[in-house]
Amino acid sequence: QLGHGPIPFSIASFELHHKLSSISLSQERARVFAGEAAKRSQEISKEAAKRSQELTMGAACLSQELVSETAKKSREIAAEATKKADLVHSEALRAAGQIKTLASDIPIPPIPPIPPIPSISAGSGSGSPAADDELKQFGVTEELREFVKGITISTFRDFPMEDEPEISEVPTVSNVRQDLSEWQARHATLVLSTVKDLSLKQKYLVTFTVGYKQRENVNAAVQKFSENFTILLFHYDGRTSEWDEFEWSKRAIHVSTRKQTKWWYAKRFLHPDIVAPYEYIFVWDEDLAVEHFNAEEYIKLAKKHGLEISQPALDTEKEIAWRMTRRKGDVEVHKETEERPDYCPDPHLPPCAAFVEIMAPVFSRKAWRCVWHMMRI
Repeated sequence: QLGHGPIPFSIASFELHHKLSSISLSQERARVFAGEAAKRSQEISKEAAKRSQELTMGAACLSQELVSETAKKSREIAAEATKKADLVHSEALRAAGQIKTLASDIPIPPIPPIPPIPSISAGSGSGSPAADDELKQFGVTEELREFVKGITISTFRDFPMEDEPEISEVPTVSNVRQDLSEWQARHATLVLSTVKDLSLKQKYLVTFTVGYKQRENVNAAVQKFSENFTILLFHYDGRTSEWDEFEWSKRAIHVSTRKQTKWWYAKRFLHPDIVAPYEYIFVWDEDLAVEHFNAEEYIKLAKKHGLEISQPALDTEKEIAWRMTRRKGDVEVHKETEERPDYCPDPHLPPCAAFVEIMAPVFSRKAWRCVWHMMRI
């Protein structure tokens, strides 16, 4: 009984020792496995780096080969194109030489002289019996010629033509309407050829820079200009159609650009080549009072005194106007004046001489070409 007691203790100690040995063995295996894993990881990394380097070098070599091949092909194409261009050039020169040779062998027939066109004088007779007989046959008398000379633009406005029907029965030749019969065409030719001074073209141009609020004043000013004047309105307020309340507005020229000035319009729309048909160009403001103005008489004075740049005199005694611009009752025109004391250092220079104000200037054709090129607007 005394030797039986310690046995359970020995068995327990053995089991604990066995477990500790197992734990130590497991830890050793874990260290060995971790070492193997780390070593294997390093080998894989080195292998991947090596493969990556090999792929990069291979791609670089391939890219260099492609660039080299492309450059080679480009040089070959350029050389081929140059060769073809040289061939085309040589062929063109050869063909041109053949054409020149052939052309030199072709005889050029002489151009026959153009026969003179018989003219008909504007007198009662032409001196030619045949022409006189034809004039009588077509009724082109001296009375008819005098009547035609008196035709103006108002003639066509007072006796307007009737509107033509949409479908016309007038015969055509080569798709061109023949509005006149053969007799009428010949009659018109005889009339126009014998009335030498017939001209419906307007000789002068007057421009106003306007806003619709000044329409009554502009309308009064326009009445002072005869049918020899073309009326041109520059609209700075954009309102153009409202001016149709005035009959003359339908025949006038309208230019609309908002918020601009008179000389801005003049520089852009009154080019000397455009207004060359007009003998005189009036570039006027919209607010002028013209009760005592006559445009035709003014043109006569400008021509009589050789005025290239001028303006109508102002009929006022107010001190707001320069004395140079005021009317002098004892002369037709004046080019110098006496100004207020200390206003003119030189009596032969502006504002005492050689001075025209910009509100109502009038230019000859020649002067306007010079002035227009000097404008910087």
